[in-house]
Amino acid sequence: MRQPRFVLNGIIMVFTVVLAACGAENMEEDELSAENNSNYVENSNVSSNNENISSNNLVDDEDIAPQNCSDFSDGREVFNFWSDNGYHSSNDPLNLDGNSSGVPCEVLTSDLEEDFKEYENSITASNQSADEETATMDLNDYIEMLVEDISGLETGHEDYPFTLNDIESLEQTDDMQILEITLVSHYGWSPDSIKNTSLDESVDYFKRIFADREEFQRVEIYWLAPFTDQYGNTELGEMVNVDLTKDTSERINWDQFDAKNLPEVADYYHQHQSFD
Repeated sequence: MRQPRFVLNGIIMVFTVVLAACGAENMEEDELSAENNSNYVENSNVSSNNENISSNNLVDDEDIAPQNCSDFSDGREVFNFWSDNGYHSSNDPLNLDGNSSGVPCEVLTSDLEEDFKEYENSITASNQSADEETATMDLNDYIEMLVEDISGLETGHEDYPFTLNDIESLEQTDDMQILEITLVSHYGWSPDSIKNTSLDESVDYFKRIFADREEFQRVEIYWLAPFTDQYGNTELGEMVNVDLTKDTSERINWDQFDAKNLPEVADYYHQHQSFD
């Protein structure tokens, strides 16, 4: 009689094990299903986010600025773009007016030639008026204008953030009017880059000042830079001094001039030995 009981117990144990295994398998399937659902939701969110990002990165064709004549549909669109940006025959950064006639994209604008000519004449008259005003204004007012134009320029130096250090008009005994400008150089990665940037800006100042005013016979520009001594102390010191007379300026074709030649043509040039 004990044998059947043993067999029955064995059957019950096997049945119990099978039930446990089935339960474990179902739990595992439920966990896997939950994980898959979670991944689906996460992936759906990522997909949704990507769609939003892609949507945000889309650029409307109307927001793209024209780069050449083929980007315009007609002559009136060219005229509006040209005049709205203040472009003219001497200010044509996109080279839309290849022959500098004052009429850009001529294939599209041939029927608007008179409109462009009238606009060009108004720009020329405005520039001449501004030049005359600059040339005849009081000298102190002119210097104040220079100060305003230069004073907001930044150098990139933490301790010396602005370019303008000093500007002064000096009247010599021989009636030679001299303009002396002291500036702080821009931050650069190397001595050459600092010096070349200073020379480029010197050319701009010489060209402008000698064109603006007749009375200046000489312009002297002093460029300062932060120098650190062996004790770790930093202070401004003279980096470059470049002087140009009016006579020398009149010999220079400023539109074609390479600033790297300024040390050779200047009436006086000196640079700190660190920049040799």
